[in-house]
Amino acid sequence: MELPGFRWASTGGAARKRSPS
Repeated sequence: MELPGFRWASTGGAARKRSPS
């Protein structure tokens, strides 16, 4: 894993974990 949000960004989880929007 490179970034803690890169993986979630693929599934759209980044918007929930990292970004509130």
